Amino acid sequence: MPKIPLLGAKYQPRMVEGDMNCFFVAEQRGSGLMEAVYGTPGLLTWTDPAYVGQGRGGKIVGGTLYFVVGNRFYSCSTGGVCSHLGTLLTATGPCYIEDNGSQIMIVDGTAGYIYTIATAVFAQIADADYIWFGSLAYLDGYFIGHDPDSGQFGISASYDGTAWDALDFASAEGRPDNIIQSLTSHRELWLFGQNTTEVFYNSGASSFPIERLSGGFMEHGILAADSAVLIDNTPMWLASDSRTGERLFVRANGYTPQIVSDDLMSYQLDHMDTVSDARAYGYAEGGHTFYVCNFPTENKTFAYDLKTGQWHRRASFPLNGRHRGNWYVNYAGKHLVGDFENGIIYEMNLDIYDEDGTEIQRAWTLSEINSTEWVFHSELVIQLETGLVAGSETDPKLMLDYTKDGGKTWSSERQISVGTVGNYTGEVRARRLGRARHRAYRIKMSSSRKWGILGVDLRAGAGKH
Repeated sequence: MPKIPLLGAKYQPRMVEGDMNCFFVAEQRGSGLMEAVYGTPGLLTWTDPAYVGQGRGGKIVGGTLYFVVGNRFYSCSTGGVCSHLGTLLTATGPCYIEDNGSQIMIVDGTAGYIYTIATAVFAQIADADYIWFGSLAYLDGYFIGHDPDSGQFGISASYDGTAWDALDFASAEGRPDNIIQSLTSHRELWLFGQNTTEVFYNSGASSFPIERLSGGFMEHGILAADSAVLIDNTPMWLASDSRTGERLFVRANGYTPQIVSDDLMSYQLDHMDTVSDARAYGYAEGGHTFYVCNFPTENKTFAYDLKTGQWHRRASFPLNGRHRGNWYVNYAGKHLVGDFENGIIYEMNLDIYDEDGTEIQRAWTLSEINSTEWVFHSELVIQLETGLVAGSETDPKLMLDYTKDGGKTWSSERQISVGTVGNYTGEVRARRLGRARHRAYRIKMSSSRKWGILGVDLRAGAGKH
């Protein structure tokens, strides 16, 4: 029986629009290439601050997790014990959090706040010269922010986020452009504009220490301020090409943006009405590094696997929209994400197989099978890696359907029993599948178990015209 590639020619945008909560793996083992498809991580409540609100951001400082839910600023121990430290003026939207070792600065897009660790005092920045609440970065003792309505950015006093001087500012002037976001990478300051990106460094100049880096100018701006993430030691963001206006994801190679959008992401971006509120984070697990980007208005989440160069969709079930994770930290040896609406912080892990007790719906479309003649599909054999959690299910089902028109329409579903407790590997067979000239199968499962496709074989024979 010939194998059907798990990726290959099936990667057409419309065909895989319904794929979710699975990612592709390809590894060289000996003389052969091992391909598989595995389920994305599940979620388990790690701590609940008992306050319902939007998870807005978090950062680890001195071995303690600090985060914002709604209009509240919290600290949290490694044991998950939360303490309310202060109250912000706003309750929604991203929060940027940086520290200089003794002070933690929070910016919510409207104002700036300082929490002094030694005295446990939280207060809004009172200095009248502080107008730089568009974003927040940190470099060599300076907090750095930008004016949300211009191309100017300013710095705090050295190691003091409460003190700002109206004369301590500069402009990104490679081309007239408003600054949208700032990010530090390798002790360099990246300033993302609407149409361009410029890189600055600390020259040590007494007049103003942050100066433009020669050669650090890019013809790609940023479409969503919070899509900019430092991942695998380099910036990645949702960009716009200043010459064509094209929407695309890019990852910096030195000071050259490399396009990482594929046909799937280009198709998705072209069909979105709103991308300006996209928000991303990055993390590494199981030998893979993922860039995860939420599109709140569009109610979608997509993730890019740096190891394979492939994108996949993540969706929280039963919502089947965006994923619940809104921000990320690695803390207490765990991958933690804050919920986008309820304030809960979850542990996110490949060894967790549901979302806090709710089953995860997964789907993966196989490569398309094409022929100029009718082909009779006698049997489809799906090789699975799985493992039922005792007591959670009795007879889980795998669902199988197919498309013959590139994903425009789908057949009715066929349900197939997967197996019982302790059945960690095995084969699922579907027989008498009819005839087709063009067909792509889709495999779906909703269960609280590990889920992986190790291979798919098709028994087929040629028919008459």
